[in-house]
Amino acid sequence: MLAMNYSIADHILNGAIVVESVDAFGSIVKQFPDHPHLLRIYADLLTAKKHTEAAACHYALAVDACLTGGKLLPAMLAKARQWMIERPSRTDLRAFHRRLEAAESDGTPSSEIVKGLSPAERMALFSRVELLCLPPGTVIRQPGEPENALWAVVSGRLKESNYETVAQKPRHSSEPVRTLKEGEFFGDIYPFSADILSRSCIEAVSRVELVSFSRRRLIQLCRKHPNLEQVVLAVCRVRFRPGLEHATAELRQGERYVIPVRMRLEIAPYVVGQTPLVLTGQSRDLSLSGLSFIPESSPPANAVALKKAVGRKVKVTLPLDDFSDGRW
Repeated sequence: MLAMNYSIADHILNGAIVVESVDAFGSIVKQFPDHPHLLRIYADLLTAKKHTEAAACHYALAVDACLTGGKLLPAMLAKARQWMIERPSRTDLRAFHRRLEAAESDGTPSSEIVKGLSPAERMALFSRVELLCLPPGTVIRQPGEPENALWAVVSGRLKESNYETVAQKPRHSSEPVRTLKEGEFFGDIYPFSADILSRSCIEAVSRVELVSFSRRRLIQLCRKHPNLEQVVLAVCRVRFRPGLEHATAELRQGERYVIPVRMRLEIAPYVVGQTPLVLTGQSRDLSLSGLSFIPESSPPANAVALKKAVGRKVKVTLPLDDFSDGRW
């Protein structure tokens, strides 16, 4: 009987069985009260059937099960769905982020990345995320299609078949076919400024749940939260492990614009009411996430003030004529 029960749960998760009865699904959930994905799927069914109070309760149970198992991305998604039913207070928000940060990660790329974000970065990244459920055999992406999003596998398995054209340089990934599992990513969207075409066919092997982060949205978020660009680079590092440390450095350097540009920095004072610290100098290179600054001079007084500048608001002024002579 136990083996049969596990078979039923597995069939629900891989899409072989679809249970549309709240009562029938509820009886199955009672046999697996700590199964994170089963709890969330049941909560989704309750939401669809307008049983919102019960749905919120089971989303909360799914969050608990996910955090216990170190599944931090599913925990974040389940909590976001619970918050759509029950609007959280600031205290609720802080308490959840503390729990998530204290939870032990299962070691998957998605869990490590979610854990490494600040609460503000997490909320910004997941504020407009939709969970996509697809049946087995669905082709998510074909070779030659534009890479416009970064995808995370929430549950299920996919097959990634890699292809190389004559015009393309070989990638560091040496596997012609690989399995994408829960907690992994796909989507080659970095560097942001490049128009990248897919080199692989990605097909669902089982029922899969995916979340996507559009490249346009990520670019906007990286401008507001610079640490997120490092998150994207970390995802690239996981996808292309061999030699990626060197490749990542080349990506960042290749996307920096080596232009001597005059700059004026105005750093907000450490104490309100004091005079801002103003520095002039040049930028050596520019990129999406930041720039380097070489001051014209570095008096001892400024050196002391700069130690207190970490975390302060900075206003950067770039003369327009530096970009009008064709170097850009």
